[in-house]
Amino acid sequence: MTDKKIEVCLAGFGNFGKKLFSYLEKMPEFLVRYIYHPNQEKSAQYGPLGTSDIHCILNDPNLEAVIIATPHDQHVGLLEPLLLLGRHHVFVEKPMTAVCEEALALEQVFLAYRKRKVFMVGHNQRREAVFRKAKELLDKKAIGSVVDVSFNFSHGGVYNIDPGNWRCDKKRTREGPLITLGSHAIDTIHYLFGPVRSVCATIRNVSGRTTAPDCSATLMSLDNNVAVSLHVNYNVPSEKRCVISGTEGVIYIDRDRIFLRLGRDTDKMPTRKEKLTVISVDTVREELQEFSDAILKGKKVETGFAEGAAVMKVLEACYDSSLTHTPRRLSL
Repeated sequence: MTDKKIEVCLAGFGNFGKKLFSYLEKMPEFLVRYIYHPNQEKSAQYGPLGTSDIHCILNDPNLEAVIIATPHDQHVGLLEPLLLLGRHHVFVEKPMTAVCEEALALEQVFLAYRKRKVFMVGHNQRREAVFRKAKELLDKKAIGSVVDVSFNFSHGGVYNIDPGNWRCDKKRTREGPLITLGSHAIDTIHYLFGPVRSVCATIRNVSGRTTAPDCSATLMSLDNNVAVSLHVNYNVPSEKRCVISGTEGVIYIDRDRIFLRLGRDTDKMPTRKEKLTVISVDTVREELQEFSDAILKGKKVETGFAEGAAVMKVLEACYDSSLTHTPRRLSL
């Protein structure tokens, strides 16, 4: 292992930013040089690492990477100067931007940037052991041809969230949980099954506790004719379920457990589900390790600009579908 440390700036020090910081401190590949917040008073709360001076960060010749964990509506304000300058490797937490238009605007800048630096988007749900196992089974055609998928990724956070939290503000998160939680699920859908062709979505507020939506339901048609039903909510007891139905069997995912049922019914009796053994993975550490390996060893990242932009295109289509009450087809 090389003794070289990657000097990084961590932008954003909320819940997930603090989690990332705890990993960066322990990983020998990284050295945190700055914790950035645009507000000087708030950055001062971060101690000697805190700074609100973005020009100091951008022009520090020793700084190699920036890790962005701010609310997603602040991502583009950091991504644009970083990509234009082209001096720093970038890891940005999902979703890559707040709206698809921002991602598309960055695309041309990225084409030049990618030749010099590493760009990674933190879509880490696909790394979970149950989804890696599902991918292995699907690649083997263990359940035959996939027919349909039901995905629910939800919790009841709207009932205990601070009303001042940015997630409550429709102007800052117009898709509600679909963009915060659902961006994980959409990337996982791409990983397991391939591109989304069309969507029909409803995004709404049921609780009345926020101006932002608190629930969504989306029917997706994929390029391979698989149908996916995705439910993402902030107003129900927590769920993390995925049922993948194929012509020869069914895969059931319930949080960190995965089950497999093979064969059709016999005398109207279903075959038994078998619980599969998987080894838990620390997905945050894995993605940060991959980021460092890409910088130090030239390895390729699994979720880069293309994967991040693909999720944003689906989210845009879902938002348009909900506004117009009509299905939306994604452009190629």
